[in-house]
Formats: sequence, structure tokens, C-alpha cells
Amino acid sequence: MSDYRALSGELAINIHSIFIKSVIAFGTDEQIAKWAVLANNYNILGTYAQTELGHGTYLRGLETTATFDIKTQEFIINTPQITATKWWPGDMGRTCTHAVVLAQLIIKDKNYGMHPFIVQIRSRKDHSALPGITVGDIGPKMGLESLDNGFLKMRNIRIQKENMLSRYSEVLSDGTYVKRGSDKINYFIMIAMRVAILTNEVMSSLMKACIISVRYSAVRRQSELKPGALSGELAINIHSIFIKSVIAFGTDEQIAKWAVLANNYNILGTYAQTELGHGTYLRGLETTATFDIKTQEFIINTPQITATKWWPGDMGRTCTHAVVFAQLIIKDKNYGMHPFIVQIRSRKDHSALPGITVGDIGPKMGLESLDNGFLKMRNIRIQKENMLSRYSEVLSDGTYVKRGSDKINYFIMIAMRVAILTNEVMSSLMKACIISVRYSAVRRQSELKPGIIKVSDKESKIIDYQTQQQKLFPLVATCYAIQFTIKYVNKVYNNVSKMIKAENFDSVPELHAITSSVKAYATEICANGVEVCRKACGGHGYSLFSGLPTLYTTAVAACTYEGENTVLHLQTARFLIKCFAGAQSGQQLPPITVYLSFPPSGHCPASNHLDFVNPDLYVEAYQHRAFSLIASAAHKLQSLVQSGSEQYLAWNNTSVELVKASIAHTHYMTVKFFVDALNSVTREPEIQKILKSLCDLYALHGIFTNAGDFLQDGYLSGKQLDMVTTAYLNLLPVIRKDAVLLVDAFDFTDAELLSAIGSYDGNVYHNLLECVQKNPNNKKVNPMFESDLKPYLQSTQAKL
Repeated sequence: MSDYRALSGELAINIHSIFIKSVIAFGTDEQIAKWAVLANNYNILGTYAQTELGHGTYLRGLETTATFDIKTQEFIINTPQITATKWWPGDMGRTCTHAVVLAQLIIKDKNYGMHPFIVQIRSRKDHSALPGITVGDIGPKMGLESLDNGFLKMRNIRIQKENMLSRYSEVLSDGTYVKRGSDKINYFIMIAMRVAILTNEVMSSLMKACIISVRYSAVRRQSELKPGALSGELAINIHSIFIKSVIAFGTDEQIAKWAVLANNYNILGTYAQTELGHGTYLRGLETTATFDIKTQEFIINTPQITATKWWPGDMGRTCTHAVVFAQLIIKDKNYGMHPFIVQIRSRKDHSALPGITVGDIGPKMGLESLDNGFLKMRNIRIQKENMLSRYSEVLSDGTYVKRGSDKINYFIMIAMRVAILTNEVMSSLMKACIISVRYSAVRRQSELKPGIIKVSDKESKIIDYQTQQQKLFPLVATCYAIQFTIKYVNKVYNNVSKMIKAENFDSVPELHAITSSVKAYATEICANGVEVCRKACGGHGYSLFSGLPTLYTTAVAACTYEGENTVLHLQTARFLIKCFAGAQSGQQLPPITVYLSFPPSGHCPASNHLDFVNPDLYVEAYQHRAFSLIASAAHKLQSLVQSGSEQYLAWNNTSVELVKASIAHTHYMTVKFFVDALNSVTREPEIQKILKSLCDLYALHGIFTNAGDFLQDGYLSGKQLDMVTTAYLNLLPVIRKDAVLLVDAFDFTDAELLSAIGSYDGNVYHNLLECVQKNPNNKKVNPMFESDLKPYLQSTQAKL
């Protein structure tokens, strides 16, 4: 928890000021004269308590009650069930003494709807919670940790009749309800808060982000405008990548030495490629390994600050050795990037070796358990045998011997991408889908059919709203689609691995293109998808107890490590352009690009919406889109070159279209592999039926959200797009029937999900409240009370 931050509020606007605005908006002149003055002088500290644990913006659904007792002329405030617990008010957690509480007004058993009441929460003497009050902090969130958002439970809290803010409605002494003005006034404070957010918060975040990213982009150098490139590292088991690097690049003798030591954890390894000033562009890396013929050693240096190795996992505090990628220099000649094993720390006392400066790179957006590090090396001498030499070797006299292809340097990066896809990427989106779908099957909000009058009436489950289904169900389908694609990627990877062992490198470019595009496509989809799931869970999705913020920071990191996604799509685009050119000259193409040899038909043959749930039809539509965008990019590239532009400038000026072409090609692959997978479950018709609906939904969602690509060259007409929309939306209620079962099939335990709102038992509110009540700070008085709050709160004690 962050330190107390003066007299401020939630969502970075001042909630104390919202308390004052509420009093001014809803209070009589007498109430304003009393409460607003006290608040302005900070003699009381206020908050605004509307949202409940089980209810958000739907005011009529709120469950907190204020029952008028005619005998005592008091209101009795209650949060009658767990879902009525006030949740999220800023400054509630450890600071406020009073709150404007929105509650259902009950007079003689009749509900008069939502009204505002001023309720004292804590003592002004010692800041302890008053009798009948349970109050505290709701725990860690995705951000805004300086804001002590709180919860509030009230049991038979009696307040004076004058504490009902009565500008627009009043309860007389005999219980008569007098109404002035419109019910719409209840929404005014929410409107005021939105205006404040727009005025003070929203654009400043984007403006600052633009300043940072534009300034950084003006400094950062990456790749070259002329052709070249490849990749980076992170978030998977880096020690295992060290071992894979040794096995991939090492001779049998080197494997026998280093892999055995690493497998037994006699050494701890990492993989050091990325530099402070360089990422995916291998030829731009600046670390050098200079061969000293006299001593038969390599001298490793990071000659300038931008050469500092940056980001290697386990480098910060753990590893003893690293596979370091460095430019091989022999007799002043650069032979390009090669892998070297360098010892970083002593195995005796774990201290950095002489000439080594190593440490942790500091706090990140997430993945804090990974000790990503930096490494500076100054004249580090290593034995000649520490250059991994399966595919290239330096002889004693300095002769450079090359075996195989330069393409092998990319194989470890390919292996890392396959590992990321298999073990990391999809699990985040799957977990997010489980949490959000389960939560949506429990959470109730508002009403589908107008007419809820009684508080006891059930609101609708949010999973039954079409907008919620349209957010979540395509993501569930995406999980299945990308899983089938990853299965194909692993199959190709295993086949190419066998070919490489036989020193056949012909298929490495195809594998590199596939893994680059699928990694870029899948990580982008997953990161965006997890955020959609988080927002679909409303405020509870912002709590770290939901598990969703952690999943997001994990997923979003994958968009950058092991190859920034735009760069990867451009690498795939280079492969696709070559294949397109090869198709024009009649060459045989790799299996996944064979469609480029056969120009598709010009128009979609569909005549009604049912035609669009035919897999053959939508696979052809995706094939047409990919072909069209690749051909368009290729023709623009050729046109620019023919008009006199240099090749590298033409490429840069076509790069937006090239990225789009790569995305379209990858999207086509995922649809095709999903359809292919349907044919493998023909013996289980019920499973095939629901998978077919998911496949249809995935494909039609892609057309629905990328309509411009399909309309651009006239393949689809506007009328046919309407048919797509109809077919797409008709699938949502079909998936609704099995939505929970479809995510349960991902088979993650509650211990793996770590989510209070996504557990298998569905006890969302009980689990959330249990989590926050375990916080020991909620049983203590705010430590800043004596020094910061007490002088204000007690300065006019007698008057109050």
C-alpha cells in the first residue's frame, strides 16, 4: 500500500470535493451551511458511496436501505446482504469520516427509490469505525495504488432525519413523502464526476504517452531501412533457453560439457541478445568478441552504453553464465553475430566477476518475479572453446570456418517463439475468458425487460446482454482457433528441426515467417482480449483480486519480447512478397502460401445469411482478402521501384500495407486450421457441432470487424455484409447455452486462476469480501491520523 496522500480522492479526481458537490447539489440551504462548510475546512473528510459489491451504475438495483423510524425521527441505514456492501468509494479505505450514501428510502414498507444520506463512518476523536460500521480498503488494484478505495458495511446505523439531503425530496415528521423536481437529479453527481474525469484525467494520460513515445522513437534506432532483421527475449524459462542454445549451436563436446552442467543446475544460464540500444535487428548489435591469436581467447566487450545487454531473464540476480550474442572480430574483420558462453558470476560466492557489471533493470509494468537484468562487459577473456561451434569455428591461426547456413542464428529465436506460443500466450487469454465468462454468469445488472419495481426483483445476468456476449464469445472462439494454429506451428517446427539436424536449412525461412506472424498476431489478440475481458468485468476487473490485471501485464509484455510485433509482421511480409513473386513466375510455393498461385474469384457467391456459416465460403473469403492485400502491397512496391524509388525507401513507404497483408495472411491461416480441425472430430458429433458454431463465430467476427478489407475490392457487397452481421449475431445466443462449459474445458484450476471473481464455485462476492477482510491494515487506525488528520477533524469538535 502507498503512503497516505493528503486530502485527495479516487480515480485521480478529488472525492472529498465530490462529497461537497453532492451536498451542494442535493442539500437544502441549511444543510449546505452545515456540511459544506465543515467539509471545506476539512473538519470532516467526505466520500461519495454509490457503487455496491453487486451493483454498479444501475441506481434502481442498489440494495442499501434507509428505513424511516417515525417514533425516533431517524433513518436506519443497512446493507442487508453481501452484495449491498458499498464498494470502491475513494478515501473510504483509510481516510474519510463521513459519506454521502445512496440508499433506497423505505417509509412504512414502501420503497420511494434512491436518495442521498450523510452517514458518519469514523470517529473524529480516534478515527475508529463507529459501532455497526465495517469499513476498510478493498486491496490491491491494477493501478492508482495511492487511492484508498474502500468498502462499507452498515448494520442498523441510525442517523438524524436532517441527514437526508432534502433539496428535491423530504420526509415529514408523520412519514409523508414530499417530492420536488425530477428523479433525474440523482444522476447529476455521476454526470459531474464524468465531466471532471474528462476535464482533468482522460486526455492528459494520452498526451503524456504520446510525448514519451514520440520522443523515444526519435532517439531509438532499430534495424535499417534497407532489408535485414530478426529478434529478442523474455518471460519463458530462460535457463531452459540457455540449454536449448547450447544444444542448437554447440558441438557434441560442448553439449556434453555445458548442457550437462546446466541440466544439473551446477550452473545457471541465461540468453543475452537484446541490448539497451538494439532489439530485434541482429546485425545492429554492438557487443564484440575479438579473437586473440596469441592467447587463443576471445575478448568480449560492450564498447558503448547502447551495447549493454538489457532484459535477459534471470540476469538480474540469478544466473552464473550466459549465452552472449556478439559480433565476431578476427584480424579487424567482422564475421557477424555468433554465440559465446560467458561466465558472469562466481560459483563460489555469486559475486560478479572482474570486468563484469551486472544487475536488475528495475520495476516493470508486470512480471516482477522475473529478474530481468543488464550486463556490461569490459575486456572479458574467455577460452576459444566457449564459442559455440556447431555451424562455424575459428581455427588456431584465426581462419574462420563456416558450416551450414546463417539462417541457423535465427533458430533459437524461432524456438523461443514456439515456446512462448505453446506455454505462455494463450494461457493468459484462456484464463481471462474463464474469469470473465464465469463472472458474467453470476453478475446481475439492470434489466432486460423494463419494469423492475421491487428491490427484491432479480436483475438480469450480464451474460444475457448481447453486448456482453459480443465482447466475450468471439474471444472464447479465438482461444480455440489459435490453439489449433499453434498445433500446426509445432508440427512444422518439429519437422524443420529434424531437417536441420540433417543439415537441411531450406525450410527455415518458412518456419521463421510462420512463427513471426503467429507470434505477432496471437500476442496482439491476446493482450487486447485480456483487456476486453477485464473491462467486461467492470470495477471488479480492476482489482488485483480478480486476477485479470496480472494476466494483462503478462500478455501485453509478450507483444514486445522475443520480437516487437510490427517488426515480426514486416519479416513475414518479406517472405510473402517473395512467395507472391515466385507464384507469378510459376515457382512451387511452401504449403501455407500455395493459394498465392491461384488468383481467387472476384465476388462472394452468398445469397443469404445462412450461406455465411458454410466453412468453404468463409475460408475462400479470407483467402481472397489475404491474396488481395498481398498483391496490392506487392504492386505498390513494384510501382515505387519502377518510378525510381530505391528498394529500401519503397519498402518503408509500403510498410503499413505490408503489415496489414501479414495480418490478413495470418488471420486466414487461423480460420483455415480451425476448419481443418473440425474434420478431426467427426466421430463426436456433439463436440463437432459446438466447435462448428465457434468456428463460424470466429470467422464471421473477423469479417464483421474488418469489413473494409472485404468490401474494398468489391468481393463483398453492402447487402452481403448485412447478411454476415445477421449470421454473426444469430450465433451469440447459440454459444450462450454452452459458454461456461466451453471455458471450463480449458481446464484451469482455481489455484491456477488465482481469481476471486472467476472461481469454479461462483461465490464472487463472498470471495472478494473475504480477500479484503484478510488485510491486517483494515483492522488498524490510519497511521497518519494523529499527525495529519486529527488537527483538522477536531478543530471544531464542539460545533459539530
